[in-house]
This record gives sequence, structure tokens and C-alpha cells, in this order.
Amino acid sequence: MTTFQINEDRLAQVTPSCTCGCGLPAPLAQRNNARLGHVKGEPLPRIAGHNRKGMADLSRYSEADHGYNTLCWDWAGAPSRKGYGTTQVDGIKKNAHRAVYEAENGKLPRDLHLDHLCRNKLCVRPSHMEPVTPLENERRKRAALALVVRMIELEDAA
Repeated sequence: MTTFQINEDRLAQVTPSCTCGCGLPAPLAQRNNARLGHVKGEPLPRIAGHNRKGMADLSRYSEADHGYNTLCWDWAGAPSRKGYGTTQVDGIKKNAHRAVYEAENGKLPRDLHLDHLCRNKLCVRPSHMEPVTPLENERRKRAALALVVRMIELEDAA
């Protein structure tokens, strides 16, 4: 009896990966579907339930100096109307800073907000965030705004 050795590099070339970026092999189409472009026996573009938009790429940031102790990680994806970076995790739209924080530190309770200690809404660096209550988050935001207003007043007076 002859034994065959599987060349995994060759197998990876023949079996395309899921296009969502998960690295798993794409399944084969079970039947033709002209509308979706599926051909029976040919690899599908992605595993059912996987979607490039639904899989978070949490490395989409660039370092920037905004005057905080360490460099901020500015989110490179689309910002929301409120100015926060956004992404999708498992098909659910989330604030990018929360997704990155939770990926590193575990899931946060929904009743806690993440306060950006660096005051930069696009920053996703977990060490620049602190979980706080919504009331504390609002208090800190107002205190920072009052400080900026006071600094502008002092500049105008000089």
C-alpha cells in the first residue's frame, strides 16, 4: 500500500481562504447559483456568516502625538457623526475604541462608558481609556471643555 504525504503549502494554494480574513479554508459550493456566482464544486468566497464588514480589523490605526503622555492610536476607519471611530464585530456596529478595549481587556458591561483620558475621540489605545459611569464620563467631558474655554479666554486677554 502506498502512502501519500500531503504538501500543506500546495494545499493552501489550491484551497482558497475565506475572504473575510479569518484564514479558514473556503467551503465548496454545493450547487450552482447564478445570482450569487456560485458554481457547484468551486470554492465559495467566504464561509457562511463571515463577512469582511462583520469581521473587525482592530489594527486599522496610526500613531499620532496629541500631547498625551504616550502616542495615541488614531483609528483609520470611518468616524461616526459624533467623531468616534467605528467598526463591526460579528456583524454589529460598534465604536472602534470599545471594540479594541474589549479585545484586550474582556467585555465591558453595557452600563459603563470608556473615558478617553487623552481627550481624542479617534484614539483606540486601551491604555488611554478608563471604564467609568455615564455620569462620570459627562462630568469629565465638561471639565475638559471648561478648561479649553478658560485657556482661550486667557489667550484673548493677553
